[in-house]
Amino acid sequence: MSKPHLYDYFDYREYLNDTFSYLKETDITYSHRKFLADADIPGSTYLLRVLRSERKLSPKYIVNFCKALHLSTAESAYFTTLVKFGNEKNVDNKEVLLKELLRIRSEKATHSLDDKKLRYFEKWYYPVLRDLIGLVGKVDYNALGRMLIPPIKGDQVQSAIEYLQRNGFIKPRDDGNGFVVSEPILSTPPSVNSTILSQFHKKNLALDIEAFDNCTLDDRSISSVIMSVSMPTFEKMRIETQEFRKRLIALAREDTDPDMVCRVGIQMVPRAKVKKKDV
Repeated sequence: MSKPHLYDYFDYREYLNDTFSYLKETDITYSHRKFLADADIPGSTYLLRVLRSERKLSPKYIVNFCKALHLSTAESAYFTTLVKFGNEKNVDNKEVLLKELLRIRSEKATHSLDDKKLRYFEKWYYPVLRDLIGLVGKVDYNALGRMLIPPIKGDQVQSAIEYLQRNGFIKPRDDGNGFVVSEPILSTPPSVNSTILSQFHKKNLALDIEAFDNCTLDDRSISSVIMSVSMPTFEKMRIETQEFRKRLIALAREDTDPDMVCRVGIQMVPRAKVKKKDV
């Protein structure tokens, strides 16, 4: 097992687990107690509880952990932000911390390209243009911009297409006339994926309101229902929505003559919860 590289991680617990396994492999006598002793933290169970997600790594112990891990000043800065990112619950705050992690990683050449791919969901129109670009021939940035709902500027389209091509989401047609969609190239750790997608969904929900007002009845399909369910039923419904999504994707793949790009949003959001003690 090679020594874990801190900058490869977006989850501090995963990094700590891998690092402890590496230290244990290189020294069979190494233990949680030994790590805590090196960190000047009393007791023998704190590290284990952090690794098991039974408790968060306290901010007051971050410096201690950096000491036990023998991290440099730059690595300590990344680890500190990594812990804050892992412990933060607010989506907006997590996005700020994620950008700081990406900024630090951008200084490391081995990560710069991968991190650029994480931007795919940072702009609502990147995925839309990725699909739209395959439906047209010669590229006209201004014309493409006017096709989007809501419309965007031609220079935004140009920048988006350059990003999509540079990162492998689209590629030039064999005849040189426009682009075609490549295989999806996006793989992010769950915590990063969750943070970016949360912002992506929030933005699209806001845009859906605008689209609702600007689209005709023939161009939209919207329905909703309020119902009372238990958590086990809620989980069953979640699985049903996932299967429904797969069927929609299959239908889209079988379509041989598409002429629009649609966003299908499936949301199940609690509007009220009964506390057991109130029943």
